[in-house]
Amino acid sequence: MMTYSYEILPLHCIIAQDGLTNVVESVPWRYTGTDEDGSSFTLVGVTKVPSPNPETFTPFASLTREIITEWLNTLQDQTTTQQIIVDQIYKAKNPTTVVLTLP
Repeated sequence: MMTYSYEILPLHCIIAQDGLTNVVESVPWRYTGTDEDGSSFTLVGVTKVPSPNPETFTPFASLTREIITEWLNTLQDQTTTQQIIVDQIYKAKNPTTVVLTLP
């Protein structure tokens, strides 16, 4: 069983857009998967956020980790992202290559 968690890094914001202030433009993140043995792998990325609807805009001061995580879960293909993590953990546990120095 894998567990996954986001670390949300400082958000990239547009100072003023369409009468709104501090509009999130993109979300830098780290996404870590950890298996039952404690082995883990972390992906790092940035996800672009679409322009907000002024009627449903959430002010920056009201944003929470949960809101940003929901954005990421909606905007990204979680199945693919999680499969990359699973594959990397598998490769670390079952290497097929090795780096050797000359004798």
